[in-house]
Amino acid sequence: MSNVTSYGERGTLILSWQFDLSLDKAGMWRGSQLFYCHKDDMALVRPKIGDEHPNYEWLKLEGFNVTGMQGEWMEIRGSYVGSQLSGGGANDPDDPGEYSTGLRLSTGEEHVSTNPYFAGLSAADKHEAVKLASQPPKAADAGTVKVVDKTGWDVAPAGADVGEDGTKLELYDYVRKGQTHYYRYGVEYYQRYTATKMPTDLNDIGKVYDSPPDAPNVTGGRNWLLVGYNVTETGVEVYEIEKTWLLSERDGWDVNLYLDA
Repeated sequence: MSNVTSYGERGTLILSWQFDLSLDKAGMWRGSQLFYCHKDDMALVRPKIGDEHPNYEWLKLEGFNVTGMQGEWMEIRGSYVGSQLSGGGANDPDDPGEYSTGLRLSTGEEHVSTNPYFAGLSAADKHEAVKLASQPPKAADAGTVKVVDKTGWDVAPAGADVGEDGTKLELYDYVRKGQTHYYRYGVEYYQRYTATKMPTDLNDIGKVYDSPPDAPNVTGGRNWLLVGYNVTETGVEVYEIEKTWLLSERDGWDVNLYLDA
């Protein structure tokens, strides 16, 4: 009679002592639990997605894999996730206590006339400089270009010091030589964290903050606009959340268009 290897009672999912658990800075717990079962019982006794861990009810099963073993037994390794602060309780989905942070840079092209260097020019001066530089008037004879009268265009805007703000002549020269656009850089600050619920205070989107929690210090009147959330449901009642603010240009976000937090 041959020896039969047995890992426990038939018809049940057998909990192993092999378990590990880790926590990242964003408050996400990840666990791995080993189970055993007979191969003929696997479909019946396997854990279900979203099941609580046998010993930690705030850990939920997100998936598992199965490996054959000696004899007719199988090994099931379940992967668990959970959002739980080290002192107990879950992260507030709108105001987390545990999170990681980061900065993200984006770039886009803008017309050179919108550069802060030319902020002192009136809309009329900008329009005239750009139009005459890009569409110079033609003379009646032989299609030659007329000489543009640029008298006074090299004078700094009212209230500006020479060299600090661009003149109408400088704008004209930029466009005339083909320098019509420049890169505008955007900076995003974000928090990444986990919670057992989705964010609910969506009315805060579009509000201006002087300094979100742990955000870098900024100067020149700059401040931060809450632009929204990115949310991914990692497991049952486990959400990975990214909360994002956008840095303003100099002098901050327009208080006529955005609300103070």
